[in-house]
Amino acid sequence: EFENYKPEEILEIHEKESHRYYLKDIKTGNDRFIYDEEKQTGKPEEIIRQLWLYKLNKYYGYPFDRIETEKSVNFGREIHKKSADIVIFQDDKITPYIILEVKSPSEEKGIDQLKSYLNAEGCEIGVWSNGVDRIILYRNYPNNFEDTLPDIPSADKTIDDLLQEKKTL
Repeated sequence: EFENYKPEEILEIHEKESHRYYLKDIKTGNDRFIYDEEKQTGKPEEIIRQLWLYKLNKYYGYPFDRIETEKSVNFGREIHKKSADIVIFQDDKITPYIILEVKSPSEEKGIDQLKSYLNAEGCEIGVWSNGVDRIILYRNYPNNFEDTLPDIPSADKTIDDLLQEKKTL
């Protein structure tokens, strides 16, 4: 997913506490924990999320004011403690457009979780990514998910633009 990117040039990783590493959030500038050297534990999915934030902004052209991280997902009338990793909003900055669920590179689960977020938010496009693999879901009807989109639309394109592009074999 990120083979053309150099994470060491994009991410600002630093040792904030002894043997505990953090990175600077690309959107907010806040420190986010990623690795504890002594406990050998970390959050590699945070690195994947930050690389996606960079790609969404630089490659796809989405401004950060249309992107929210760790957005609470509404299931009916209640707000559950579940949160979507990245949500891109329509131009109105209110209506969810694309939801991304990121996982660590070794993780292969989370598609059903993404589908539940898409249904709950009424969102059309979902992306599951572990930094190595990616699956794009297009929800053209409630509870109907297709993988017909070749990519996610950039900020200046629509879903219809993507579906009408010529396919090359």
